[in-house]
Amino acid sequence: MKSIAHPPAVSAARAEGLLTSHEVARLLQVNPTSVNNWIREGRLPAFRTPGGHRRIRTSDLLVFMRSHQMPIPSALRPSLARRVMLVDDEPALLVSTRRILQRVAPGIEVETFDSAISALLSVTAFRPDLIIFDIFMPALDGLQACRRLKARPDTAGIQLVITSGALTDDLRREAFEIGVHACLSKPFGPEELIAAIGTELTPIED
Repeated sequence: MKSIAHPPAVSAARAEGLLTSHEVARLLQVNPTSVNNWIREGRLPAFRTPGGHRRIRTSDLLVFMRSHQMPIPSALRPSLARRVMLVDDEPALLVSTRRILQRVAPGIEVETFDSAISALLSVTAFRPDLIIFDIFMPALDGLQACRRLKARPDTAGIQLVITSGALTDDLRREAFEIGVHACLSKPFGPEELIAAIGTELTPIED
């Protein structure tokens, strides 16, 4: 009996970061034979399911594409490492937070800034997916910076997290009214940081 492809199974595989050789061929606009040849030659890692079907991890495909300088299809962009800005006038906190992010997700791109003004000036060039702002900073505080970002159509979609050593219920309420995604009390550890931003980051598993 001829087998029938079931779309929900394909969707489930993609949700787990797995692709069939035919899906890879469609994404890269090549013949499925080429994909199978890459797998046989050991150039593209793959494994077989208990049913004997080949599956390719999205992270392995991205590594393969980068190594061959191939453009990344839009369908795979959510699997790319995300860009994060850290904005705080405490140098030690910038260093420790960067280390946490790079440890849990080595592919994440992280830029640090010691003022909200310098961060805002770099948003267009860096195009961050998420910004972590300290609230109390000179010249321009974190909440004011968040308001400016949410007021601009080109930056309104950036996920925002605020941090403070003096976080009150009123500050939390104000932040959420602006559209901030999460609030973190200082000092915070890796668990709190990951819990606040984990759902917004999809790092490459290099």
